[in-house]
Amino acid sequence: MSEAKTSPAASTPSSQAQGRRTRARIYLIANALLLSAIVLLLNYLAFRHYERWDWTEESLFTLSDRSERVLEGLTQPIEIWVMVSENEPEHEELRPLLERYKAASDRLTVRFVDPYRDPGGYTDAVRRFRLREGERQTRDGLVRTTEVALVVVAGERQWEVGREDLVSHSFAGEGEDERIQLNVEAERALTGAILQVTEGRPTKICFTTGHGEIGLDEGLSELAAELRRENLGQQSVATRGLSALPEGCDTLAIIGPELAFDEREAELVRDYVRGGGNLLVALDPLPDPDRRRVVPSGLEGPLRDFGVRVGNDVVVEPDPARHPPGQGHPISLYFAGDFGEHAITEPFRDAGFDLVVSNARSVRPIDEEGPAAVLLRASGRSYGETDLSAFSRGELGEASAGDVAGPVPIAVAAQAEVTGRDAGDSEREGGPGGRVVVLGSSAIFASDFLSAPGVMNLPFAGAAIGWLTEREAMISIPSRTVEQPAMPSEEDVGNLFFRVVVLIPLAFVFLGIAVWWNRRL
Repeated sequence: MSEAKTSPAASTPSSQAQGRRTRARIYLIANALLLSAIVLLLNYLAFRHYERWDWTEESLFTLSDRSERVLEGLTQPIEIWVMVSENEPEHEELRPLLERYKAASDRLTVRFVDPYRDPGGYTDAVRRFRLREGERQTRDGLVRTTEVALVVVAGERQWEVGREDLVSHSFAGEGEDERIQLNVEAERALTGAILQVTEGRPTKICFTTGHGEIGLDEGLSELAAELRRENLGQQSVATRGLSALPEGCDTLAIIGPELAFDEREAELVRDYVRGGGNLLVALDPLPDPDRRRVVPSGLEGPLRDFGVRVGNDVVVEPDPARHPPGQGHPISLYFAGDFGEHAITEPFRDAGFDLVVSNARSVRPIDEEGPAAVLLRASGRSYGETDLSAFSRGELGEASAGDVAGPVPIAVAAQAEVTGRDAGDSEREGGPGGRVVVLGSSAIFASDFLSAPGVMNLPFAGAAIGWLTEREAMISIPSRTVEQPAMPSEEDVGNLFFRVVVLIPLAFVFLGIAVWWNRRL
């Protein structure tokens, strides 16, 4: 029997089909490998170049420029110990914030010590950092814990951040529109703690006393709390009758004196600034006994040497648009939002918020080309009234000859210069002296205004002090404000129950009847 021979023509289609299947498998494997390589490459790039986008109105998930500058400047390892349980509400804010900190610097190490899940590790941390313990209510019951939320460690130095430093509550709106705001302070507290453990010597602000100045424990309590959050030292210094300022004062603060500085005391302030010290002055317009003019503070001379002119007047703001609704006043309460060009005002010049000002006097540069720069002005309709008796005559809101024309400056910053004649050292002539910030109203630092939501008093105060102490990182971390939902009333709950249990089921019943009826037709 002869064998049947397969012709080449008969085998060609089968071979071609098999070749196509082979090539398809090869392409499939190659595409899978290529896709895997792309995924791995994207993951590698994402790991090496961390980036995220924040679409929230308050930029809740974005670090401030100040925090990023601090983290970029770290030169030593930092450990952050988190003493907050996962069952506590503060944990939800801290974890994503710390992830952003770690992404900004590879010198940060974060260690979570949960007192509920890891009681042994928590006990060891409490003993190591010598923390005071207590009990705290969580969703799972009472847990032994501490009021310290974070411990920031750099070498042998540590700084504690309390739970009360992480968030604060305030109210916004009026009447039916009143709502609770949650002001997230965690970033400010954490960055301040990092500065505290990384800087060599803590910066100290010395507040003068003896001339009726506002005290740290009185009207400046909120400012004092802000300084503590920024890890700045504070000290009260009695300058009345003092022959020399104490050592270690990085900035001298004179807030709202009611008695004039004598010539010797004023000379002490002048020499301090020309020797490199920094000066923060807030001078209110104090009337004489006849209430006809503003009495001098005794500091006008030294400030004039630094290029700043303090007016013996009262700033009048007649523009009703600058007054708070229902409570504004042309002298005692108004908004000022015309910020000048300066490093202090740069972070919030376009923020759309104003400062609350009360009882201010004009503060102007002597020379527009000189060392002083305007930080804040009232509106174009404002003016500085030099004759206080005009108020008793009912002439409020009408500028006259001799008054300071608007827009009236009410805050100025300057860089002092050293002269051999005044400093007593010819080798220092022409060198830089200290920095100076002069405000025409101490009310800018009033606790009620610093804690008020939606105004720039607190960021402005922090930025001014940061510029004076050359801690530009303080310029500036704003609080992150979150609207908290209002608790529903019994009427709201009843309406919701009626809609869910009654109206919605009835709507489905009527819809079913309508469909059935249409099918019958």
